[in-house]
Amino acid sequence: MMNFLYLFISFFLLLYARQILINLLVKISFILTKGPNLAKTIYFLLLFPGVIVHELAHFFVASFLLVPTGEITLFPEEKRMGSIQVAKTDPVREVIIGMAPTIIGTAAILAVFLIPLNLPSKIIGPREIFSLIKNSKNLIWLYLIFSINNTMFSSESDRRSWLGLLVFAAMLTVSLYFFGVLHLVSGPLLYYGQLAARLISLAYTSTFLVNFVFIIPFFVFQKLIEKLK
Repeated sequence: MMNFLYLFISFFLLLYARQILINLLVKISFILTKGPNLAKTIYFLLLFPGVIVHELAHFFVASFLLVPTGEITLFPEEKRMGSIQVAKTDPVREVIIGMAPTIIGTAAILAVFLIPLNLPSKIIGPREIFSLIKNSKNLIWLYLIFSINNTMFSSESDRRSWLGLLVFAAMLTVSLYFFGVLHLVSGPLLYYGQLAARLISLAYTSTFLVNFVFIIPFFVFQKLIEKLK
């Protein structure tokens, strides 16, 4: 049960770090230009690799599920960093397509930590992150983690799919209970669910620390230009 609690905490820590980044860029933009447009441009350029992963995740999952797709946009428009046209489909496939950037983004982050960065599958702390920074070859991987993390659940339409996922899970649980087979699958589901929660928590907590590798320079820059202004 602690694995699920830790997953919940690590998830909201990521959202908190993302909001800090946005606030810093908005402040810097207003100081330099007296408007938010620069913040939007900087935010987009900073996270462009993540935007690509986000939209391609929608595209590949929709294509795999045989849902037609249309034009892909990799440039900001209105409140969106990018977009893809996806045909109307049934609620189950719509939820899966909406969750695709979060699922694929989390898997990509975890893979980067475990393979090229060669970190053990345990909770990573500031000491481990600092040791990674000291090797300049790791910076590109840390930047990739940073950009994917800050775009993998940023879309408002994607966040609506999380509610659909919860509804689907609740309906599935009720159905299994109704047919009298819930006790047969609850054990394996709980085991693999806890394993997944532990791995995802590892990815999210580590990424929360990586975020501050990039947020701190922006914070210092903001304070510096405030003094100069």
